[in-house]
Amino acid sequence: MILEALGLLALAYLAWSMVTMEINYRRASSMGIPLVRLYIDPQNVLWMVFEPIIWPWLNKLPINWRNYSFGRYSRRGWYFADRGESHKRYGPMWALVTPRDIYINVADPNAIHDIFQRRTDFIRPSQMYSMSGFPC
Repeated sequence: MILEALGLLALAYLAWSMVTMEINYRRASSMGIPLVRLYIDPQNVLWMVFEPIIWPWLNKLPINWRNYSFGRYSRRGWYFADRGESHKRYGPMWALVTPRDIYINVADPNAIHDIFQRRTDFIRPSQMYSMSGFPC
């Protein structure tokens, strides 16, 4: 009975993730920039807990994970290992679309200057910068 309930919850979570992924992808399509789908958000709490356990096992498989968006972008600190390869592949501006959010990556100095000059025109993810929930 408990295993059935856990299986049903996992299936419901998977369905919810696919629906929100499609919603975010359609929203991001209106920007007209290259999009990369990532089915697991790097900020997902469960993924953050299990990633260090899962990746050593996945690395033992005879698969070059860097050829797939999951292998390239689901690891913590992927942008350090990437070293700008994604910008060479997709251009100076591209978006990583996940079930949770849309992450826009910009490597154009003029665009970055414009973003910082007009900072009130762009929505900032303030909840990602806050320390709420943590004791001071």
